[in-house]
Amino acid sequence: VTIQSTWGSKVKGDGCRSIIKLEICPPHTGERLVFFAGHRHMQAGGAPRLKRAVDLAIQSPFERVKTLLQIAPGGTSSAIEVATRAVAADGAAGCLRRVALDVCLDLLRGSIGRWITGRLKPLMKGWKGPFLPPAANGVFLGSVATAVTLAATYPIDALRTRNYAGEELAFVRSGWYRGYGFAVASGALHRAVYVFGSKLFEKLDKRLAPRLAASVARLFSYPAATIRRRIQLDDARKYRGALDCLVVTWRDEGVSALYGGFAWFVLVTPATWFAIGKLQGLVRKQP
Repeated sequence: VTIQSTWGSKVKGDGCRSIIKLEICPPHTGERLVFFAGHRHMQAGGAPRLKRAVDLAIQSPFERVKTLLQIAPGGTSSAIEVATRAVAADGAAGCLRRVALDVCLDLLRGSIGRWITGRLKPLMKGWKGPFLPPAANGVFLGSVATAVTLAATYPIDALRTRNYAGEELAFVRSGWYRGYGFAVASGALHRAVYVFGSKLFEKLDKRLAPRLAASVARLFSYPAATIRRRIQLDDARKYRGALDCLVVTWRDEGVSALYGGFAWFVLVTPATWFAIGKLQGLVRKQP
């Protein structure tokens, strides 16, 4: 694996362009995989997208293991088993290629989401729904923004799910929006639990309130994420819809299947963020 970084001249007088070239040459194959990532760095703001790309590259393998646990039949696989099978199926070069694809897809999804959110904020600023208290109004507006953003980015999320599952990415005629309505509903639930949970936990500790609320919201919305992953991969139409997938999974595999990979997520997330923090610290120390 060869990584090269080059810096260009100033662009429009407000920054400069950096190009990262990732070249993967699997031994004894004669193949060469080349990926480019470019970003215009603002002089005052550093390199947020490049930093985000590095963060995603660290998180992607762990996120893939979590997704494989979510789509596996409940209780039949461990994290080590699914990780071993994934490496055996793709090989080292294939795993790196999937990480690169995941980073590109997530950066694209994030860029589209930020662009839409930036356009929606001025429209929703100051708007108040009828008979809605401030907290409920915030949940409503946030849910509307989530629905609009997902309408544009949900196909990218479906591609990421297929990439995690080890499938080759292909543009299929249908299936781009399987589980979209369920994802919007779960997003509204997540936001509601977070907003009202924050107000509840503020009575205990204002500094910890956002983190505690986020953890509880994640606990409530995690089954919906599992159903979304499964329905996105349901090319055989085993389920009639997201609700049917929820009922069948609960009935045949139990509640534990809805939380497949949750323990892995809870245990690994602090470790990944620790690694990201250490890496950023090393980068900041460079002259």
